[in-house]
Amino acid sequence: MPPTFKQRSKDLFEKYYPIEIDPHISVEEKIPFMIQWYDGAHKLMQDSNLYKEDFELMIKERHLEFR
Repeated sequence: MPPTFKQRSKDLFEKYYPIEIDPHISVEEKIPFMIQWYDGAHKLMQDSNLYKEDFELMIKERHLEFR
């Protein structure tokens, strides 16, 4: 993984996770933010040149849980 991947992934989490778990925000209000988070994470993986084989290797080497 590129050195910036971990930090950029953490930045996305710190921005969007509080919105995801906020009980004062309705699901309807959360949806656009969750789509932005998904799109941002997807772009981050694309920019990191990840391929299907990379995921297979990561899963074999570590216990991962995908959301």
